[in-house]
Amino acid sequence: MKTICTLLASFSALLLVAAPGRAAAQEAPQRFLDALRENGYGDMAVEYLKLLEKRPDLPADLRDVWDLEMSKALRAAASDAFDAKEYEQLMDESEKALARFIKEKPDHPEAVAAMAAWGDFLVKRALESIRAAKALEGKEKDKEKRAEYLAQARTTLAEAREKFQQALEKFRDRLRSLPPAPKVTTKTPARDRTDPAAEAREQAIANIREAIFQTALVDYYLAQTFDDPASAERTAAVKKAAKAFNDIYQGNRGNVTGLYAHMWEGKCCDESGDYQQALDIYEEVLAIAPEPGEKGPATGLEPIFTQVEHFRLMILAKQKPKEFLGEAVAWLQYYRRLEQSDGYQGIALEYVKALLDRAEKGPSAEKNKRMAEILQILSRCSRVRSQHQQEFILLKRELLKKRGGDENAEAATFDEAVTLGDDAAGESKWDKALDFYNRAIELAEKVKMKDPARIGAVREAIGRVQYMMALDLFNKGKLSECIESVRKIVLDDDGTVRKDSAAAAKASALGVTAALNLYVAVSADQKQGADKKQAALERLIKVAEFTEKNWPDRPEADDARINRAQAYLVVDNVRKAIEIFDRVNPRSERYPTAMYMAGQNYWRLYVTEKMKNEKKRDQVRMTSDRGKAIECLSAALEIIRKQVEPNKPLPKYFLEAQLLLAEIRAEGNELKEAAELYQPLVDIVQAEKQESLDATTMRIFLGAVRAYTGLNDVDNAGKVGTKLIELGPDSPQVNGALIEFAMLLNMEKKKADARVTDLDSTTNYGELAEAQKRLKSIQELLGKMLAKLAQRQKMSAAGMVFIGDTLASIDMTAEASEQYQNILKRIETDEEFKKAAKGAVTRVRAQLIGVLRKEGKFDAAVAQVDQLIKDNPNALEPLMEKGRILEAWAEKNPAKFEEAVAHWAKLRQRLQPMKKKPDEYYDVMYNVAACLMREAEKSKDQAVKLDRAKKAEQVLKSPLILSPTLGNRPDTVARFNALIKKAIVMQGRSPDKKVDKKSDGKKP
Repeated sequence: MKTICTLLASFSALLLVAAPGRAAAQEAPQRFLDALRENGYGDMAVEYLKLLEKRPDLPADLRDVWDLEMSKALRAAASDAFDAKEYEQLMDESEKALARFIKEKPDHPEAVAAMAAWGDFLVKRALESIRAAKALEGKEKDKEKRAEYLAQARTTLAEAREKFQQALEKFRDRLRSLPPAPKVTTKTPARDRTDPAAEAREQAIANIREAIFQTALVDYYLAQTFDDPASAERTAAVKKAAKAFNDIYQGNRGNVTGLYAHMWEGKCCDESGDYQQALDIYEEVLAIAPEPGEKGPATGLEPIFTQVEHFRLMILAKQKPKEFLGEAVAWLQYYRRLEQSDGYQGIALEYVKALLDRAEKGPSAEKNKRMAEILQILSRCSRVRSQHQQEFILLKRELLKKRGGDENAEAATFDEAVTLGDDAAGESKWDKALDFYNRAIELAEKVKMKDPARIGAVREAIGRVQYMMALDLFNKGKLSECIESVRKIVLDDDGTVRKDSAAAAKASALGVTAALNLYVAVSADQKQGADKKQAALERLIKVAEFTEKNWPDRPEADDARINRAQAYLVVDNVRKAIEIFDRVNPRSERYPTAMYMAGQNYWRLYVTEKMKNEKKRDQVRMTSDRGKAIECLSAALEIIRKQVEPNKPLPKYFLEAQLLLAEIRAEGNELKEAAELYQPLVDIVQAEKQESLDATTMRIFLGAVRAYTGLNDVDNAGKVGTKLIELGPDSPQVNGALIEFAMLLNMEKKKADARVTDLDSTTNYGELAEAQKRLKSIQELLGKMLAKLAQRQKMSAAGMVFIGDTLASIDMTAEASEQYQNILKRIETDEEFKKAAKGAVTRVRAQLIGVLRKEGKFDAAVAQVDQLIKDNPNALEPLMEKGRILEAWAEKNPAKFEEAVAHWAKLRQRLQPMKKKPDEYYDVMYNVAACLMREAEKSKDQAVKLDRAKKAEQVLKSPLILSPTLGNRPDTVARFNALIKKAIVMQGRSPDKKVDKKSDGKKP
């Protein structure tokens, strides 16, 4: 790239090119930008756009297309890039700027051309992948990598085709919207023959033609991504491309697009093995090429003629190798004036390869003669800048090595030194690359080379290599050495900061990261004194401020800000850290990250404040911090959604930001908003088809289940919960979370059960049917989930008991029995589990006895429960189970009724004095009241009937007054209320009539 000095030296001259007058750049920035690009000063256009962005008086029309102009400028700068790495970096930045423009301004008139340009970007990226794959051809160890490159190319080409198709439709829409072209006759005055509408139509038609051509070219390139020449996919792609090229040629025989389409049609025939048809087409294109030695002005078609000749001679090389050599050498001599073209260099390269092959097979005398000729061609061609230059240089180096030369010998020319440096850098041989690049600078100074752009690019390559060496030190934990190495990269020999160097900026950011790591290490070391910690912090701040000051508008400056902010987080200075996060440039790629981290820490402040005693909380600050957290996270998400391209993976911090925002909404009971944030995250996890869940995805699924559960959306809660069970590994942590979800669902089942109980005594049959349907749905879902959970091996004792109890509560008796048996077996074989389940053994045995009760085996059940009570006289579970057995037995045998009533009454007396009532207390009270009501129903004495009903009412109301939710058991509350109504009706009162507090308000 051109250096800043070169740019400044050219500035005044370009002002004259752009527009007359001293204030041309200020008055017409768009014209000035166009002039910069047209004159090959893309890098200067980039800098000028950065200056324009800061101007408050920037014209609105240019501000609207700022990203588009930046994309064009970066692309122009890339065309002057020194090497592949710099080209890739600039093109990547250009593509991102273009993507931003299209996303943010989809209806802008320039958006259509931008879409086509994006397609062009993607094609270039795909071709890079194809070239990388071609370089690995025949290397067995790189077979998988080659396949990966080809797959990448296919995906990218599919995206490019989509962009060209979109642009094509837009171009067609534009053509349809234009008025018809005016009729022009010989009598039409010359001044009226140029009509803006006609020009607009011509441009639209040209755009349509180009979009169709590019789409056909995509199909041709797509064919190159399939290894097997005979594969159906490759054959189909080539045929499709050939037809499209022929259609373009037939309709455009008189223009350049038609000529190019005909050339590529020939190449498709070549690919299909129809060499004769390909040769015929090549001859048709070459028919209008000038004859050898023919003088005349350049036609502009020289690149296509040399390319076609290249294609033609390659066929000849396959069919008639001897003739190829003769024709190739003659063509190269006749058309020496085209030596600078890629086509000429391509033919020269094929000629050299053929000569090499022939020399290797020939006698020694001929071999030496051929080698001399080959080296002469290689030396000449390696000096020409073309897409084949690097291959010429490396081939020359390899040939010299075979002839006994030193592979580490100094390069003879600037280009050779650079190519060898690039090759060494590509193999991560940094020391070797550095030597070659330094040799290139030495040669440039020796011959007084006047190409500051290329020399500057080599210096930048040196910076990149030094950066990689510094990064290696960082990765090895040599942080102090890394920082010292960075210092040498960011400063020239005379101590001047290399502000125009991207490598220096990147290295400076690496220095900040190294300083941050040193500071964190010192802070974590208890043996280090406060003075050393302070020195480490000061060094970090110094390095960070240096980066921010010298590259304020680059992403590296924002990296420095973020790292400095993180240093303040280490010492819990959260508000100072947030202040620095806020300084990150809103247009920077790092801005979403900074906003995420700011939001995260605002939430941290909120949580810290909330953990304080309620009287000591600063409610105003809490509200502000929560609002700021939501604001920052929402801003980060909005930007990320605009930046991310379709079908491309989202950055990890996007998931984290959206998850945190969902959790914040859920914490504020904003469940609808929370569910809307959770669901896309669930969809992403499912689309990725993960085989297990990490901590983040566990948070996603649990949060989604809770949000849907809170919204009474059992269907969605069930879908997420089921997936959670499928994906979650069989581990204690995951199983604990799954039990938590099952408990949530069980609570919903209790609520649904309560609703059914409430409606059961009404005439709202429609609502009752819906409530019953919902209850059944929840029970089925809960049953399926519990059955899957029961199969897990690494379940806690409490989890296994919960599964058994819940299965029993939904009448899955066989499954419950099996679960209880498994608990007892595990107690016998697992000492750790036995310790954890010590308090649950009696309960489990009681529940197993309950299975006998449900099966109607009352004699056996009573015998076993009595023994269990004898063994565990203080345990509540066996006593509860005996009451249930006697009650169930009384349903079959009324003689057992009095025994059941007596048992429940005795149990009530035992639990009544307890200050903190266990859950079983409410079941006992219900059963006492139920027995009283059953006695009332069976009595023929009206006084007894009224007395028992009144006592039942009093028994039920007492716990409801003291604990209205009965320990958060909605189904039990509903059963209490239903039985109270029944008792009231039996006493001759209306259950809906309000109670007179004066006469009937006393506590029983």
